Amino acid sequence: MGTITCFLKERVPIVLAGYQECSRGGCSEGTELWEIHNTLGRDGMVNLLMDHLSQTIELNRLDKELMERRMKAISIDISQNSSVTFYDVYQNRHWLSPHPADSIEAHWD
Repeated sequence: MGTITCFLKERVPIVLAGYQECSRGGCSEGTELWEIHNTLGRDGMVNLLMDHLSQTIELNRLDKELMERRMKAISIDISQNSSVTFYDVYQNRHWLSPHPADSIEAHWD
């Protein structure tokens, strides 16, 4: 969970910068700005690691309630006034948006 948390926290400024640059348009997929600000590769790595975590929990028969509490205890500030928990991202990992023009919330829900 520590490694994934680092990836998620490193993703925050990338998402914020991309949104600031692209929210008004000009960052269509395939453009230079989209290539600079998208999080597609990082999101793929996060999904892969989260899937591995899920398999580890299942295969080792770890206490799911304990794991959920630990995940909920990890908070990630995604903007000045908003945060998500590791558990939120874990549950919604397949819905992370890599598109820089999408809202901040869409990047994390």
